[in-house]
Amino acid sequence: MDVTLTKTEHIVRFYERDEELVAPVAELLADALAKGCPVVAIMAAEHRRAVEQRLAELLPRSGGGESAPPEEPRLVALDADDTLAEILVDGRPDAARFDEVVGAAVRLAAGRGRPLVAYGEMVDRLWQAGQVVAAVRLEELWNALLEKVPFTLHCAYRSEGGAEGLVDVCGLHSSVAPGSPGEVPARSAARTFACDALAARAARGFAKETLTGLPQDVRESVLLVVSELATNAVVHAGSEFTISFAFLPHVVRVAVSDCSFVAPSEHAVASDHFSGRGLRIVSALSSRWGCLPAKDGKVVWAEVARRGADEAA
Repeated sequence: MDVTLTKTEHIVRFYERDEELVAPVAELLADALAKGCPVVAIMAAEHRRAVEQRLAELLPRSGGGESAPPEEPRLVALDADDTLAEILVDGRPDAARFDEVVGAAVRLAAGRGRPLVAYGEMVDRLWQAGQVVAAVRLEELWNALLEKVPFTLHCAYRSEGGAEGLVDVCGLHSSVAPGSPGEVPARSAARTFACDALAARAARGFAKETLTGLPQDVRESVLLVVSELATNAVVHAGSEFTISFAFLPHVVRVAVSDCSFVAPSEHAVASDHFSGRGLRIVSALSSRWGCLPAKDGKVVWAEVARRGADEAA
């Protein structure tokens, strides 16, 4: 993991064993501290102990961060589980509490006038617990904070969620750390919607804004997929839902996460019925689609072929 000091970035690293994570995280934090950067690190207790031990070995060799003015905070270390307990409401990340706890720590560190580096494992804790919907929501809150405060955010995931889940996670980050599995999206976007009569329309509006630059046929296909998946979330899940887009080299991937445990399925519909064909439409427009079950709901995803879409999109 290298420290990026010149731009806002959200980087994800996947790992399979704890020992694969400790060394690169310690090197990341040591490099930031040596350059005088404040660091906010939210780690699981078992990782924190190992990382701090490794830091003690690395910092003398890297100069001990002596380039930072002594009055500036060096390392703000928070426990991932304790912090999650403060920001979760009914098992879901709460925007106000996230801002009060995490946002406040980030703003304080960033206000010292030097580039800020943050590292977080809260989403990984949710991911490992099978709380995929909550994990997606928390990543969205991190991204919203990044829009308000310039800093570089690194986070890590244990790569046991399945290939489809990893693609959804990649879509909520600006890049994937070297050596990690998964395609790197050219860009991505995500937004959460309340479950109400206006949600499907709002989701389509968000999609139109996000899909700018794609060929018309691709854009229209993705808009129809978004419309059907959002409508299904409102009608059948009855919960708030998050829509995320990942613009991969050959496809646009749409993922809708909600709090329902019932997987969607196609079923026969009478010819005189005006509804019930949503998944048939999704299937017809997508190169493939599926459902990722989770302990706190599900993520329904679909991929629409880009067919010569502008590479810059």
